[in-house]
Parts: sequence; C-alpha cells; structure tokens
Amino acid sequence: MRVRKLIAETVWEIAGVMLLVLFVVLIATMPPLDLTPNPDSLIGYTIQVDTEQWGQTLRAYLQTLGSGSLGTNRRGHDVAGLLLPRILNTLRLVAISLAFALPLGVVKGLRDFQALRRRGSAVGPLLTGLLQGVPDFFLVMLLQIGVV
Repeated sequence: MRVRKLIAETVWEIAGVMLLVLFVVLIATMPPLDLTPNPDSLIGYTIQVDTEQWGQTLRAYLQTLGSGSLGTNRRGHDVAGLLLPRILNTLRLVAISLAFALPLGVVKGLRDFQALRRRGSAVGPLLTGLLQGVPDFFLVMLLQIGVV
C-alpha cells in the first residue's frame, strides 16, 4: 500500500514538473501578440497569435535544446555563457535564505505548536500570513537596498 502511494506521488510530481517545463517552453517561444484596437470587442482590442510562426519558433527552440545549447539572446550572446557567472550569486542567495528560514521556521513552528496546545493564539497565523503575503522579489529588493 505504501509503495503504491509513493509511486502515485512520484508520478504526480513528475507530471507537475513536465507541465511546468512545457509552460516555460511555450512562453519562451511565444511570438508577440498582435493587438488591434476594436471598439466592438469586450476589452477594446482584438488579440491574435500567429500559430504557424509560433510552431516554427517552438520547433527551432526544441532543436536548439536538443543540440545541448540554451540558444542565444536577442543580442547574439550565448545564454549559457550569461547564466554560468550568475549561478554562484544565486547559490549564495539560496544558502543565505535557507540559513535564516530553516532555523526561524523550526523555532516558530515549535512555539506555535506549543501555544496551540495551551490555548488558541492569533499571533502565529497572523505572522505567517503576513510573511507569506509579501512577494519574494520585494523582500530581495529590500535586502539589496538595506532596508531590512
């Protein structure tokens, strides 16, 4: 029974990752939308996507990925060459985030659990909701400019 549950969870996780990758590839290859003013339309514009061009772009992108490259940006620079120097900064940011989040999260979780056993407390859920409601990019910007 446990093996079936583990297999089912693994299949769902793989399906989720595949859908995420598909979404990113579709967005990365999507050509610009053709917006035409149209007062008769509900939103005031007619939106069209050239699906033939999109298909050609998608096939070319998948061939580029299949060759082992991430392609080039609009200026002709190799994307992998642009990403590699930034990976170290990203890993540092992840390490610093985990160094703060894990101990604080464990302590907060233990305190909330103990408070819940004694009496109902609104402080724990309020603090959790407040921190989860702030977008990560906003927190990173605040850290970069030294506000936090």
